[in-house]
Amino acid sequence: MKTMMLMLMLMLMLMLMLMLALTVPLAGGCGRGGDSAESVFADMTVNLREMSEILTSVTDEASAKAAVPRIEAVRAKMRDCARRARAARLEQPRRGRCAPR
Repeated sequence: MKTMMLMLMLMLMLMLMLMLALTVPLAGGCGRGGDSAESVFADMTVNLREMSEILTSVTDEASAKAAVPRIEAVRAKMRDCARRARAARLEQPRRGRCAPR
C-alpha cells in the first residue's frame, strides 16, 4: 500500500515538474496563433486538480487499483497539454519582436 502511494505521489511530482518546465517559457510569449499560454496553463491546472482529487481518494490497495484508469486518463490529457505547450512555444516569435497589442 505504501509503495503504491509513493509511486502515485512520485508520478504527480514528475508531472508537476514537466508542467512547470513547459509553462514557464510560455509566459513571456505574444500569444498569437494556436493555443495561448493562458489556455494551456488553465488546462494544466484543471488536470493537476483532477489528479490531486484522484490521489487523495486513494486510501487502500483496492482504491489505488481502481484509480489507475482515471490516472491514465488524466496523464493522457496532460501529455496533450505538453504537446500543445511545445507547439505554442514553437509558434512564438523571438522576444523583442512582438507586435504591440
